[in-house]
Amino acid sequence: MQTRISQLDLLRGIALLGIPFMNVVSFSMPMAAYLNPKAYFSDGPFNDLVFIVLHLIADQKFMGLFAMLFGAGIVLLAEKRLYQQKSAAKIHYSRNFWLLLIGLLHAIYIWEGDILTVYAIVAMVLYVFRWLRGGWFITLGVLSLIGAVLLSNYTGALLSGLGGEAKYIVSDIFQ
Repeated sequence: MQTRISQLDLLRGIALLGIPFMNVVSFSMPMAAYLNPKAYFSDGPFNDLVFIVLHLIADQKFMGLFAMLFGAGIVLLAEKRLYQQKSAAKIHYSRNFWLLLIGLLHAIYIWEGDILTVYAIVAMVLYVFRWLRGGWFITLGVLSLIGAVLLSNYTGALLSGLGGEAKYIVSDIFQ
């Protein structure tokens, strides 16, 4: 059995190198600049061109690619461990525990936008679903999106019902 799949490693490297293209915008400018090229720099064709190219080529593409590769890695590791007649769950949960710990430390002490904690938690939950076929994943994905929209609407309605200072305190917490 092959130990590494070099094409997946190449794609993982491309995804990792592509993510900073969009992160540099959020690190170096106000958050409004992520969605509006005129929020930080002066109006001009070069600024507009850079904004368009970054959003067409990089925005959410590399994170999506990396997330898919992360999921593929979970399945491949589980299959490899089963082939070796070793516990797949033990190494999976051990690795994701350490990923969660590193992610929490990074989120607390370095940058609150850390994604490692999300990957670790999602991986721990999704591990039990690794045997499902694609149609189930589509159904679960659609249901998750519907749930997120309903939760967002409920939260928005809750916040709009608050008045005065409490509204600003709660909205600062959820930003």
